[in-house]
Amino acid sequence: MRFRLVCVVCCACAVASAGRALPQETNAQPSVSKLVEQLGRADADGRVLAALQLARLGPEAEPATSALVSAIDDEDPALRAAAAAALGKIGRPDDAVVQALIGLLDDNAMTPFERPVWIVAATAIGELGAPVLPDLLQAIDAESIDTRRGAALAIGRIGAPAASAVPVMIDLLDSDQRIIRRTAIYSLGELGGESEPAVTALIKVLDDEDFNIQCDACRALASLGPSAAAAVPHLLRLMDEGVASVRRNAAAALGQIGPVIGAVGIQRLSAGLQDGNQAVREEAALALGRLGPEAASAVPALSAALEDRAFAPRVQAAWALWRMGADVDRTVDTLVGELDDFDRALPATNVLEEIGPAAKNAVPQLVELLGSDDPELRGAAADALGAIGVDTATVREALQRLQQDEAAEVRKAAERALEAIRAKDQSPTSP
Repeated sequence: MRFRLVCVVCCACAVASAGRALPQETNAQPSVSKLVEQLGRADADGRVLAALQLARLGPEAEPATSALVSAIDDEDPALRAAAAAALGKIGRPDDAVVQALIGLLDDNAMTPFERPVWIVAATAIGELGAPVLPDLLQAIDAESIDTRRGAALAIGRIGAPAASAVPVMIDLLDSDQRIIRRTAIYSLGELGGESEPAVTALIKVLDDEDFNIQCDACRALASLGPSAAAAVPHLLRLMDEGVASVRRNAAAALGQIGPVIGAVGIQRLSAGLQDGNQAVREEAALALGRLGPEAASAVPALSAALEDRAFAPRVQAAWALWRMGADVDRTVDTLVGELDDFDRALPATNVLEEIGPAAKNAVPQLVELLGSDDPELRGAAADALGAIGVDTATVREALQRLQQDEAAEVRKAAERALEAIRAKDQSPTSP
């Protein structure tokens, strides 16, 4: 499983949606001293909110470091996680901070943020950067499997500045603990440096009996990009031999590795557009789109994929064709045809936004979407209209009405769109 970063600025919303009704935040940001006081005296939800607000302040909240380290020992996993996130955002790699966070790496308690404490802590340690690497390398040798797993993840979170740990991660691939192997694979993809030994090690992992580990290796190779070119023949083999999830991840890796996959790779991805699995077809189209004009030989196969029986491959094929500058009118028509279906309208709208001015034929349908009941779709339609830049009275009036929308993000999208249209009108190159 690919671990995801915890988005600290959204944590308060996540807590609320998980059933913990936190106090409403106001536009006025309390002082650090007030938040430290709240951290020690408020009720459980108030303490969590204080920690999240300190996280939002980042380095400005450094005077709260000691109080946050103390909060790491709280019985409430939500507070432990929020305090850890705040310490990561403050970014002060003091020994007390580092040891407190490392102490959470075997904390498997689930939080209202939909992440266990240990993942939040590993992410926070990663934000402290290369200075904490020696401590993490020591933690790799801990007796606790959970601590070793967390240390390996934290090293990956540091990224390229921790590239000297590549040999250690390669050694972990021989662990008898599956979770350790999987975490080491992830981290190899994130460290970047010394990519040749990492690629060689990951190529071996592609032959693992566990298809989940094969998928992990594909994703790690994708993260390494063009430097993983030596893996191309092995990924092509998996496109032919692997189960559907492996084929899908192999296709994604080929797209991320880039044009160095050559004509054979492009041909195999083109063939993937006819795979019996929808997710594989979708990923093959996405990979070809990432390759752009270098994959022009795939245009006929992508044009045919516009008729795919499933929606997602059609949309990705349309995006890929736009990236190649081919069949643009038919691509736009295909996407416009998806706008009548609520479940398909949002991704189609997002692609139309990327296409920009060439998608002018979609303007009437996008104006209609400004009246959708879904605020996310209204905002996306506004952004698409801004990117397309067609300035008509109908477009302007619809966007001006949207500036009064009940949803703040929709109002912002309408303002962005109107500003983009005005800027296009004032451009010397405008007709």
